[in-house]
Amino acid sequence: MRIFAAILLSFVTLLLWEPLTVRAFTISPARYLVTVDPGGQQKISLTVKNDEAENLVFKFSVTGMVVDSAGRPRFGNGIDEAENWVKPEVGTLLIVSGGQKKINFIIRVPSGASPGAHYVGLTVQPEEPLGGQENLIGRLISLVNLQVAGEVNENLEIIRWRGKKSLTGQERWDFDLEFKNNGTIEVPLSGTVTVKNWRGQDLFSIPLTMGNPLLAHATRSLTPSIEAGQRLNFPGFYSVQAQITYGKTKQVVSATTTLWYFPRQILITSGLILLVLTTLIIWRKKIRSKFYSI
Repeated sequence: MRIFAAILLSFVTLLLWEPLTVRAFTISPARYLVTVDPGGQQKISLTVKNDEAENLVFKFSVTGMVVDSAGRPRFGNGIDEAENWVKPEVGTLLIVSGGQKKINFIIRVPSGASPGAHYVGLTVQPEEPLGGQENLIGRLISLVNLQVAGEVNENLEIIRWRGKKSLTGQERWDFDLEFKNNGTIEVPLSGTVTVKNWRGQDLFSIPLTMGNPLLAHATRSLTPSIEAGQRLNFPGFYSVQAQITYGKTKQVVSATTTLWYFPRQILITSGLILLVLTTLIIWRKKIRSKFYSI
């Protein structure tokens, strides 16, 4: 549960405003971490302050949140079942200019809810355009990590791990890595990429930059690369293993791909040798032809 703080570091910009140059109201807190038992109920509050020069009527709603494979949060309806568990006590509320009020949201978790993490946003926005201008409508969102208490499951799956099968003269090896959190809770991540020779012996390893903890049911895509030209001098068959350690239990999942590698210096050397041999053969033929012509 405590790792939620690390997740939220990537969501500093979750206070969405359209346009970003205008801020006529503020909300707090910007985020919540809530744990509720199945069948339980809890109340959380948002403070809304009207910084506009006129009185405003605000409306309140709940939206789902998911993170795409690039790590960007996406808000919308019908994303998470927990959207139906959280309701504002009032649909609208008038706040005078310079004033602030607290708005309560009630969380009711069904008795049959499975343990795990859910992500919703508490949205606040003026009922009418600010200053009478349609382009000055804004929306702020407070992120809620709703944890249903109970035994959770940590399960990570590597969906894709691949690179080019033949690398001729390419000193940098590029790969595509995609993995999914099939568990019911967000998991911290660490990873390595290990290059092995044809005998399966480890040659070298590099760390993977994994990013923030992966939310439950989320997918992430990475494009790691290896500067092999600085480490490998011989052509041949190599295997490359991606290994990810995840969760509080430090479970490990891995995948392996294979490739043929021909270093650039070998190609250059081979090309020079071939050029010299070709030149010698041509020169020898010319000498023989002159000799026989005499």
